[in-house]
Amino acid sequence: SASTFQITSNIYESLITVDENGEFIPALASSWKVSDDGLSITFTLRDGAVFSNGKVCDSSAVKASFERLMSEISVRRADYAFITSINTPDNKTIVFNFDSLNVAALSSFAYPWAAVVDATSENLRKKPVGTGPYVLTSWVAQQDIVLDRAPSYPYEVKNDGVRFVIMPDLTAEITALDAGEESWLNDKVVSA
Repeated sequence: SASTFQITSNIYESLITVDENGEFIPALASSWKVSDDGLSITFTLRDGAVFSNGKVCDSSAVKASFERLMSEISVRRADYAFITSINTPDNKTIVFNFDSLNVAALSSFAYPWAAVVDATSENLRKKPVGTGPYVLTSWVAQQDIVLDRAPSYPYEVKNDGVRFVIMPDLTAEITALDAGEESWLNDKVVSA
């Protein structure tokens, strides 16, 4: 799961994320406000958010993504059952409403599985479409996954691309690392 989240968090973005100090920080949303009664959270999307397929990521796209997450086919639907309605007063604003107080509600929008996807895209499992810093360019099952910088991502990224190599066992991982073929080891090995 950790390796999957490392990959998907480079392709997709959640509305907010958490920094190294455990504080909520902007991601796809530039700001948010919890209502005084705690029964709604209003997010404002950052300017110019675009999916990797070129489609604009506006409030209606975020709503569709969460409706997909909350649908009967989603394994995470129970995690978002506290949401009773979603309003989109304009293209940059999305309001999540609840019928009872949920002190963990804000945290729910920072989890990796709350990543915003282009819900209109087909086969997101094999062709992911997100707003993150990278796009999937190659995936060979049980071999490797290659990500390249997303041209539409507005912020600077450290690498133009990254390759996640799936190694069969720990011995192969250590051998590749010792030989300088790989530069990082953690469940999966990432090529330099």
